[in-house]
Amino acid sequence: MMDKGSTLSGRYRLLDLIGEGRMSRVYKAVDQRKVEERAMDPHIAIKVLTIPFVNYTDAMNVLTREIQSLHGSQHPNLAHVMECERDGDTVFIPMELLAGQSLHNRLEALDGAPLPKADALQIIKGITDALEFAHGKNIVHGDLKPGNVIVTGSNQPKVTDFSLARLMALSANGASRLTRATGRLKTLPPSYASPEVLEVGRLDPRDDVFALACIAWKLLTGEHPFKGKSALAAREAGMKLTCPSQLSEGEFNALSHGLAFDRSKRTLSPRQFFAELTGTGGGIPKQLIALIAGLVIVAVAFAAYYALKGGSDKLTQADTAPIADTAPAVLPPGAEFRDCATCPLMKVIAPGEFMQGSAPDDADSQAFEMPQHNVAIAYPFAAGKYEVTVGQFAQFVADTGMEAKDCAVYDGQWQPSNEVTWKNAIEGQTASYPVSCVSWQDAKRYAAWLSARTHHIYRLPSASEWEYAARGGSVAARPWSDPSEACKYANVADQAAAQR
Repeated sequence: MMDKGSTLSGRYRLLDLIGEGRMSRVYKAVDQRKVEERAMDPHIAIKVLTIPFVNYTDAMNVLTREIQSLHGSQHPNLAHVMECERDGDTVFIPMELLAGQSLHNRLEALDGAPLPKADALQIIKGITDALEFAHGKNIVHGDLKPGNVIVTGSNQPKVTDFSLARLMALSANGASRLTRATGRLKTLPPSYASPEVLEVGRLDPRDDVFALACIAWKLLTGEHPFKGKSALAAREAGMKLTCPSQLSEGEFNALSHGLAFDRSKRTLSPRQFFAELTGTGGGIPKQLIALIAGLVIVAVAFAAYYALKGGSDKLTQADTAPIADTAPAVLPPGAEFRDCATCPLMKVIAPGEFMQGSAPDDADSQAFEMPQHNVAIAYPFAAGKYEVTVGQFAQFVADTGMEAKDCAVYDGQWQPSNEVTWKNAIEGQTASYPVSCVSWQDAKRYAAWLSARTHHIYRLPSASEWEYAARGGSVAARPWSDPSEACKYANVADQAAAQR
């Protein structure tokens, strides 16, 4: 343990121990360089890592890379981290000295009472924003808990300790080499870690969703969702969540979704979790879940490189190749890539704003008018350039054993047919045809399979993401002005319609 008054790297003089965890100690310190520069406040925090490393160079490289990625641009809900340094065998991180208290201490002071709902939602929203920002940088926290959230005097949460859980793989107590699919993390707090992290130790953004849901439940009810038990103990005991009096039915459903023991059934992202919790996310109409001929699957991939291996669901047992230690280069907007030989061709789309919906430009179009509203897409993403093909879908079916289901066919009216499936939906179809007779649920399963196969997160796009991608930056209602040119750009009517 470092002594009070010790100096690191001849620059940082330690004053007081202000926090201690399983992998680090945090000191209030004076930055001597700031003193020399006559800064208004020379005080900072120094996080000294207490876990021994087999290879200090690897540890420094990992921390430096992720600090640069995560803290290159300051985020209001992240504790600002300057750099990673080493003094002999002491690895330490100079960081922002936060004025506030940990969320753990704040909850302890409430003694089992819930936080006022407005304050709770503000904190949940801030943590959500921090996680979304980090996930967009290919970084999963992996150790999210109230002790790693500092709440300022203005009720602003700041999340700390990203990547420290992953360093256990480089320590003398863990694996000798760090990969994106980290080794078993036995030291994670059992009351907030997901079952997959406790069982396998492989990090995935949905593990952060599980921890976020645990924190949200605690904030809104004053109690832990599983009465303090670990997720594994709760699952083995067959514990079922019941709706407490402090939660509405919608809030309970959102929290239950985020706390699903099975990762494949859990909320996909922090943003989706918060939307469900607050009722700001649109649901899927039940009639759209039915089997519909000609449904096109459009997979959206976010570049988060974490293994989804584990669990008993067959989708998570698909082929999983080793993951590289080094994060891939960020692809520029317009770049195209394919994650595997039978994966869809994806195209990177830049953030931006657009006017969603349409205004009628003639009398005939009034029946199809959609209310217009401005939508901001604040994150880059990649969308499938073409429809998923019969051949690509067939690979998914072969790997997962999914059974072919009946298809709805049209002969004057829609009705199910047990003679038609995706395998023979179109007469004479080949592997290059767009797959049809696929339900919304099948499309979700296909995206989950792609995630497991490639270690990237694939999902179906939201309505706003799909329209933004389809418009390609245009503000016009359609990419042609002369109706006679429509067939140059789009399939506006199929051959059966043309015959009629």
